[in-house]
Amino acid sequence: MTTKRDHLTRAETVTLAVIEQNVPMLADAQALVGRFHAMIRRKAEIELEAWIEESKRSLIASFANGIANDILVAAP
Repeated sequence: MTTKRDHLTRAETVTLAVIEQNVPMLADAQALVGRFHAMIRRKAEIELEAWIEESKRSLIASFANGIANDILVAAP
């Protein structure tokens, strides 16, 4: 889910396409992970809250909940 598509073999690319077509929630989770990586690289903290809320309704909900809890613990 975290490997860039240009680093996949042809067979992996075909396999991924079949999985995404048949398991749309997995494709959504992959997109959310990609957005998270981009947000971190850009240091776009302002986007984090909306990302967490969207991610809480996905297959990566436990990760999003963990980040939300970390924010609460770190808050002054």
